Amino acid sequence: MTKRIDRAVATLDADIQERWRVELRGLQRACGCRAALAGMLIAAIAAGYFAYSGVLANVALTIGGAALGGALSGKVAGLLFARIRLHVLLRKLERPIG
Repeated sequence: MTKRIDRAVATLDADIQERWRVELRGLQRACGCRAALAGMLIAAIAAGYFAYSGVLANVALTIGGAALGGALSGKVAGLLFARIRLHVLLRKLERPIG
């Protein structure tokens, strides 16, 4: 993938090349941690709300399970979005102008 990034930015001006290279390599190395944290917090808050409102019985297990599920789904979504954005940007850069 690094060779593809280098080929894609090779046609750009020198001052723009490094900015694009940094952006594309950042997307290549994206880990999805920010999305995982957001998913975990949203799921834990929602589970806490439902647990304390009397809908769910075991509060700790519900919040923990929801946090784990939210983190996992957020991680997968973050990785997926970064990969899709990387491939879309590479395709745009590789497309000939004209």
